Amino acid sequence: MYENKKTFESILVLIVDLCSLIVSMGIAFWIRYGIFYGSQIWLLLFAIALYGLIFVLLDFSHHFFRRGMFDEFVNVVKSELIFSAVLIMALFVMHRSADLSRLVFGYQIVINTFMMYAARVIFKQYMVKVYRNSRHSNRLLVVTSSDQAGDVIENLKEYNEWNRTIAGLVLTDEAKVEEIGEIPVVAHREDFLNYVIRNDVDEVFIIDD
Repeated sequence: MYENKKTFESILVLIVDLCSLIVSMGIAFWIRYGIFYGSQIWLLLFAIALYGLIFVLLDFSHHFFRRGMFDEFVNVVKSELIFSAVLIMALFVMHRSADLSRLVFGYQIVINTFMMYAARVIFKQYMVKVYRNSRHSNRLLVVTSSDQAGDVIENLKEYNEWNRTIAGLVLTDEAKVEEIGEIPVVAHREDFLNYVIRNDVDEVFIIDD
């Protein structure tokens, strides 16, 4: 299941990156030439295929949802530099370097860096703030003791998972608290099964030493 989720995440991030690449190259060509012609379309399709290959080989989406704003920008700059260098080398080896003007190349690097960063941030915010709270995400019930609950909740939040929201806490002891780490205590050991039966719960995470 984890591998399937990681693959799906990578596909989503790749789609976001490719959309940014297509738009940025289109803008760069428009600024320089004002129109599209055959070699530009060929170059765009080649760039899409090349970026997809580099993305998969170097795993640009690794820990995507756990990266902060600055780390994301560094990752975008790194991916753009690698892609640009490989693109230039590939065109040189293929004797097609004349198809890409230096102005278009420069425009594309600058535009795509900021566009890809903005697109990734918007996509990430949507997934963790909108999608995660929708009916399509999995509702996770955490079962643990009151003295462990704080650390468990904090660790789960650090993963910043977009497809899972913490629905509530079940305490295995008799602590009389209403919430821990902003997560409501919905049941105790005695009424745990009754809560699961009567409420919408997709997953149960149990940790109790």
